Amino acid sequence: MPLSLALAIGAGTPPTRSLSPLAAFPGDLLILVATYLQSRSDLHNFSLTSKHFMLNVQPELYSTVTLSSARQCVSTLGMLFRRADLARHVRKLIVRPDREQHRAHEDRKAAVAAVIELAASQRLDALQAFDWDAEEMPPDDDLWFALRMGCPRLRCISTSIGFHITFRHSQLFDFSNLHGFRIKLKPGFYNDYADLFLQDHPTLQAFWDMLMNRCPDLQVLAIDGSASSATEFTVIKSLLKGRWPKLREMSLGDVSLDPHAPMMGAIHPFVTFLEEHPTLEMLRLSRHNINPRFFSDLTPGALPELTKFHGSLEQLQSLPHLHHSLESVVFTEPMRTREFTPPTVSAVLLNISKLKHLQISFTLTTMYDSNSLLRTIVHSCPHLQSFTLSCTQKPSFQLESFSRTIRGLTKLRYFELNMVRYPGDEPIAAGAARIARCNPRLESFTLAFIPTYPPFSPSSLISSIPPMSSQLGIYHVTPDGHGLPYKLSGFERKLTLWPWGLWCTRSETRFTKNLRSDVALGSEGLWKLVTERSIAGEEVRMMMFAFGLVTLALWGFLSSALR
Repeated sequence: MPLSLALAIGAGTPPTRSLSPLAAFPGDLLILVATYLQSRSDLHNFSLTSKHFMLNVQPELYSTVTLSSARQCVSTLGMLFRRADLARHVRKLIVRPDREQHRAHEDRKAAVAAVIELAASQRLDALQAFDWDAEEMPPDDDLWFALRMGCPRLRCISTSIGFHITFRHSQLFDFSNLHGFRIKLKPGFYNDYADLFLQDHPTLQAFWDMLMNRCPDLQVLAIDGSASSATEFTVIKSLLKGRWPKLREMSLGDVSLDPHAPMMGAIHPFVTFLEEHPTLEMLRLSRHNINPRFFSDLTPGALPELTKFHGSLEQLQSLPHLHHSLESVVFTEPMRTREFTPPTVSAVLLNISKLKHLQISFTLTTMYDSNSLLRTIVHSCPHLQSFTLSCTQKPSFQLESFSRTIRGLTKLRYFELNMVRYPGDEPIAAGAARIARCNPRLESFTLAFIPTYPPFSPSSLISSIPPMSSQLGIYHVTPDGHGLPYKLSGFERKLTLWPWGLWCTRSETRFTKNLRSDVALGSEGLWKLVTERSIAGEEVRMMMFAFGLVTLALWGFLSSALR
């Protein structure tokens, strides 16, 4: 073939484009990777890698949609109305419209209208859970009709109940075959409707009929709420008549199951209820539910599947036969530090040999050295993987002592510490770096400096001098190839309220710190390492002291030999 003809043919043939290696990733593998990303920002950045990544990660990216204001509800739900290809991935929708209290009612109406429009279009055909989280119920009851008709897979409902109640003919109770139902009782409810859940109240006959007769496969049941005082609680007796063979999680807030104690020798109805639900895996109680002494009638073989318990220390003490199976314990009430507090807590936690997750809080009445209390917890729970500790009202310990003490938790991966800052303690960022260096197995942790008693609110700062402040830090540790901490990424937020409520200042910072930058070679890095208040600094100082002793011994030996 002549060269000119070959060049002409080659010029007329478009060049073949080689695909990017990223486009060759299997879609199911990308979805699997996306499920391991816990941060929404990380998941979003991962989806922006390429168009191929975006198309395959969309189901996970839009699986849970959380809307934190009415404006966000209107804009995001409007976008999903126009993009049916994205709306079909939404499996859980959380609506929190009460961002601006002065216009909360208008915001709720706008949010409800946006949800109704989207649900009525049947674009949310994959929706499985809906959560309305506000101070009041949805202002338009047609919301529940639109969700019931437009979302055929909806099986979990969560809503708030406040001062304004529209229950008598509510379409909320027209659902059937629900797997999860949650009610959040707000302060407005406790003020005016404490007797609403009584057995003979006509308003809730449809409510009990729905739960007991039309939802036999209920798996999650929650009636949450926190009363403002010990005398404000509601009574729910009809609940004890329900039987759900597949019930896995049950959460009860400040509600009383039966205000009248049973007769001598009789078993409390709630104890019978628990024995009739052996599939329970999580149980959350409050001090109003039942007197702990009635748990003594619970048979030893009851609740064999229970692994998570939320309640008070007294309630957990009354359930000794459950300690061997518990893996997660959350103490819902703070404990006052007294002389008998450490041994009491230790005696309970030592019996929970499988404990992996613990949340506990203490109220300090004086400036109390909590190191002994912290060491007690560390000794009692050596297998903890996540740990949340709160010490309020008074300073407890410094970050340096905390970082040394938790070294005994060799399996700890995450912790959250809320405490009053100890006088003269180091900055929160320096303390975070120290904790990351001393505990190389940590993956992430949260530190919070909270103000002293009284609580941190504008009304409590009328005569507060100096200004009160709170500081929050969220940190993630990046290891190197050997699993040792290499980099610390942090987000810090500081809020300061000035005296007499003059103004409030906020500041936010993001940073990334090389945890090994201070130990670089050179005289300056070596001096920083020698003076560093950490385990590595202590070891270097000990080595230098030993080297000095050896040097003095050799000098003395040589001096005597030369004489």
